[in-house]
Amino acid sequence: MNLKNLLLALTTILILSGCSSTKVISNADHTVDFSSYQSFLIMERLESEKIKPEAKKYIGKVIAEELKERGLKQNLSPDIIVKVMIISKEKQTALITRNNDFYWGSEYYPYGWGIGTNVNKVSYDTYTDGTMIIDVIDREKKQLIWQGISSDAFKGSTQKKQSKIKKMISNIFKEYPLEKK
Repeated sequence: MNLKNLLLALTTILILSGCSSTKVISNADHTVDFSSYQSFLIMERLESEKIKPEAKKYIGKVIAEELKERGLKQNLSPDIIVKVMIISKEKQTALITRNNDFYWGSEYYPYGWGIGTNVNKVSYDTYTDGTMIIDVIDREKKQLIWQGISSDAFKGSTQKKQSKIKKMISNIFKEYPLEKK
């Protein structure tokens, strides 16, 4: 393999590894007939993290849409109860920009060619790393029948965050045993 192909392969790997993708883990009770459930209720109180009331409403609305698309109806006396837990942590990354210009001499080495290795700029980027856990509980049996978990990084405007939340919930419910109708 020549150097050009090696560089192309390494560049492709780096680009693909940098792409953010939402990872989903789910677990279902395979003895349960999910098609027998007709109604659901999303618990009013989202547990764990302090999140804004409008974010709670949005998360509840997106989950309700997903369940309604599967033929379930929202009801105060439901067959299943949906419980949502959010875990988040602020994280920070640092990007160091170096000066790699050629120069002639310096104060440390006054003669000859050299390469500048001074740090020109350090940039910090703050984002939120969030995990969402959705539990579906059989109300009558008081038993967990399905759980979906997903994690992703959130930054930017409210619209970008809402778009990511919707995608995250959609990806979680792709693993739900009952297909969309």
